[in-house]
Amino acid sequence: MSTNQILASISMSLLGLCILMAVLVFLLKPTPKVLKMMAGTALVSILAVTVISVILVL
Repeated sequence: MSTNQILASISMSLLGLCILMAVLVFLLKPTPKVLKMMAGTALVSILAVTVISVILVL
């Protein structure tokens, strides 16, 4: 895989994640505690995707 393909797949997955989070927030209208949990989950998954892609590049 080229670096461009990997970057494209990362940005697509992050975009999908953001859309999913936005839809969930809109539908559920969660409490601040739940929002913090969702934000934490999003950050962890972003970090995981980044680390995996860096490993793939190397």
